[in-house]
Amino acid sequence: PLLLILDDNFYYRSMRYSYCQLCRRHKASLLTAHLQVPPHVAAQRNALRNQRERVPDNVMERMSELFEPPDSSKCQWEQRYVTISGGDTQQSGGVASWPWEEMAEAWMNPRMEGVEAAERQEESERERQATLKNAQHRFDLEL
Repeated sequence: PLLLILDDNFYYRSMRYSYCQLCRRHKASLLTAHLQVPPHVAAQRNALRNQRERVPDNVMERMSELFEPPDSSKCQWEQRYVTISGGDTQQSGGVASWPWEEMAEAWMNPRMEGVEAAERQEESERERQATLKNAQHRFDLEL
């Protein structure tokens, strides 16, 4: 099986969802590894980068405020994720341990539970929004 690792912050859930859809289309596994790093630790690490690679402080703060961590209770398609503590600066690379077993399990056993239901739910919501935009329907609601 193919293993694809994407390294990005994907701070909006919708950014991750596009990759979920891609995996579903190709019957590939999806496992989100959420590296949880306190904002002050991220700022310290960012300050150690050379000037050209450094992310502006206001961008770091904004992403921290907007970040939507994986949550299967909010999105059915986010069933498979692991949270890794990345705030320990004493560990190698600041990461306590990598979830190798979970990664191997996801890689060898593709499951996309919740994806179809989530897509149906999104389609229903799009249809509901289209209906609400319809002037005649809004008028009927007022009566």
